[in-house]
Amino acid sequence: MILRASILCTLVLLWTQAALAQDVTGTDFGDQVHVQHCRVLIDGVEVAADAAVFMNDQDDSLYVSAYQLDAWKLKHPPKPSFVRDGQFYYGLQTDLNLATSYDRDLDELNIVARRTSFVGQPSATGPPVSCGLPPARRGLQTRARPRSPRAPQGCPEPWGL
Repeated sequence: MILRASILCTLVLLWTQAALAQDVTGTDFGDQVHVQHCRVLIDGVEVAADAAVFMNDQDDSLYVSAYQLDAWKLKHPPKPSFVRDGQFYYGLQTDLNLATSYDRDLDELNIVARRTSFVGQPSATGPPVSCGLPPARRGLQTRARPRSPRAPQGCPEPWGL
């Protein structure tokens, strides 16, 4: 019963995402948007040698598929900019707030991403992981521990081994 409920919830979620997204197919883009194959670098590291990127010549915006964002380990919002051929596409500048530069001569896309843009990294709006202070300085009570004979010389108490 729980399995059926979870499958039903997943199907409803997928249907909702597809219904909220703009479905664009065929040549609905007009002349200003085209697919460009390029080399992609994120923070100076090559992540794709030949990636397909939708480019809007009118406002220089770039769109990448959810599949490619997942391969590059970049987070993306639940609602895409548009759906084309069943694939979700997100604007690098508009949806992901990434800084980009495209070199047309080299067919090279450079993306500058904050640490929080990557999957597995804390969000920029969330609380810090640690305040950086030892427990005693944060007001927590600590028990005194005997110093281990294996602790290296110069290792401060209570952080010894």
